[in-house]
Amino acid sequence: MQWYKYLPKIHAESMVEDGCVKLGILSGYQDVEAHGEAVGDPDENTRTIYSHDEHVKTDPKQLNPLERQFFDFGNAEIENFHFSNNRIEIKNHDDDLLAYCTSRPFNINAMRKMSEENIKAGNDAYDACVEITDHIGFIQALCDFLENEHGIRYKGHGDCFYRERLIHWTQAHNTAAWNIKDKKYSYQKECRIVFTPPSSFSEKSLIVNVPEIKKFCRLYDLSA
Repeated sequence: MQWYKYLPKIHAESMVEDGCVKLGILSGYQDVEAHGEAVGDPDENTRTIYSHDEHVKTDPKQLNPLERQFFDFGNAEIENFHFSNNRIEIKNHDDDLLAYCTSRPFNINAMRKMSEENIKAGNDAYDACVEITDHIGFIQALCDFLENEHGIRYKGHGDCFYRERLIHWTQAHNTAAWNIKDKKYSYQKECRIVFTPPSSFSEKSLIVNVPEIKKFCRLYDLSA
C-alpha cells in the first residue's frame, strides 16, 4: 500500500535523500494558532466518554463505572439512595503519543487546501509530496530505529476515523482517541503511525534521520 506525505519541497527532498522525518506529540497539534486550521485540531487525541441512563437507581451498586467517579461514599451506610435520568460526559485526554501522519490516496486538492491553511498560519507551503511505496516496510524500519536509538515504542497504525468524539462508556475500552478526527478533516484521508515515548521525553516533536526508510520513499510527480 502506498502512503503520501505532503511537505515543503526542502523537507521532501531531505526525506528522500537522508531519511529525515519529523514526528509530533499529538497534544501539540491542539495549538491551532501555531499549526493552522488543517494541521491543528483543538480536540486532538481527546474523546468524550458519556453515560445516559433514564432508569431509577436505588442502590449505589447499580451505578456504572462512569457514574461512580462522581460519588465517594467511603464506609458510610447508604439509605434512601435515588439516582435517575442522568447524563454524564467526561472529556478524556488519552496518553500523549508521538505520531507520524500521512495520507492515502494522493489528492492534489487536499494537499492544496492544507497548504493554504499552512500559509495563513505563517508556515511553509506544501509544494511537494513523498510517496511511501511500501507502508509496512516503512513502518518496520521506522519502528526499529526509534526503539533502538530512542527507546520509543510502536503503539499502532491505521486510518483515521472521521466521526464525533462522543463515546459510550461501554465502548471506551476499545475506542482509542489517537485515530478519531472530526468530519471536517475527512478530506485529508489521514493515516497515522503512533508511538509511546519514554517517560523522560518532554519535547513537542522529534526529528530523526532514518537511512533505512529511504528505499521506501520517492518524490511524487505532482504533474501526474
